[in-house]
Amino acid sequence: MLQVARGLLLVLSYTNRVEKRFERVERAAREALFGWELRGAHMLLANLLFLFMSLHMFRGTFIRGWKRPSVWGAGWTVLVRFIATAFLGYVLPWGQMSVWGAAVITNFLRVVPTLGGPLVNWVWAGYLVRGPTLKSFFILHFIVPFVRGLLVFCHLFVLHVFGSRSTRGTADYSLKTRFFPKFILKDMLVVGLVI
Repeated sequence: MLQVARGLLLVLSYTNRVEKRFERVERAAREALFGWELRGAHMLLANLLFLFMSLHMFRGTFIRGWKRPSVWGAGWTVLVRFIATAFLGYVLPWGQMSVWGAAVITNFLRVVPTLGGPLVNWVWAGYLVRGPTLKSFFILHFIVPFVRGLLVFCHLFVLHVFGSRSTRGTADYSLKTRFFPKFILKDMLVVGLVI
């Protein structure tokens, strides 16, 4: 709980001046117990999460999960939020690659008819990718996982209301494993790990 409070304070006191920002991140990593290790674990676990999501989507495709459009759509909504969080985290080191990545990816919004230009300026918080853009990306990188956790819960809810397909490839409901107690424990573990 103390680390969450410290992270919240770091978000609220985040500055977009380059020299202050890196100094503050390094100081926070030095002062926190295993700070650099936690930062590395955060990056590693994010990559592993995408690996497991890819395997989960492959399984859903293999058992023809797209035939349940509500479950499939809820899963894709969760995936889009994961990709958005990963993009926002990629921009945060604010090196040459991440600045150009932010400029190129956010420029894709220009294809929206009539609203494209103003939408890009709003995302950038100005006419260039600069400090205010970074600060808004940092705050969104902190907030979006909470929304994502809610969407994972909604995905599980839709899955268990509308049902899933049997792993044997048939639509026979008698072949399905009962939701309680096996799947409820698995789902609680998954939600706990994701949030």
